[in-house]
Amino acid sequence: MLNEMNEQLQQLLCVASATLLFIAGTFMASAQMPSTVPTNLVKMTKLAHVNEPLPDGILAWDAVSKSADATNGQAVARLAFRFTNVSTNEVVILHATPSCGCTTVEMPPTPWWIPAGSKGVIQLNVNLSGKAGQLSKSVKVITDRGAKTWPCASTSPPRPPPA
Repeated sequence: MLNEMNEQLQQLLCVASATLLFIAGTFMASAQMPSTVPTNLVKMTKLAHVNEPLPDGILAWDAVSKSADATNGQAVARLAFRFTNVSTNEVVILHATPSCGCTTVEMPPTPWWIPAGSKGVIQLNVNLSGKAGQLSKSVKVITDRGAKTWPCASTSPPRPPPA
């Protein structure tokens, strides 16, 4: 009889354990994150016009070219191209490429979304180290609506003769 009671007790413990595990599993499953997790939306842009010239009436620039006169000892010439999105649609600046390695471009990270009516600045920094005279540079701005190359120049005075 003791043996029979022991067996019934083991069965009861087994059923109780299984029930507790089932309840715990159900509770844990209901407490988990939903199966779909919201993510940041990625804006997509059409790239059909990237290799075409940028049409007039999209971005209005403050000048068609830029120039800077450096002083003796000036290490960098800074040229700022200011613009306004005059179109009725958003414009995306995808990339800005300087004409050579001695020139760098400063602007927000790309793709740079420019809402209609908004303004922006693309700055060029021309390294003048070891250079004298007229330097001709350019920057190519590539947008989702087309590309445009802007010329710029910097004049650096001749280096003074050694003392």
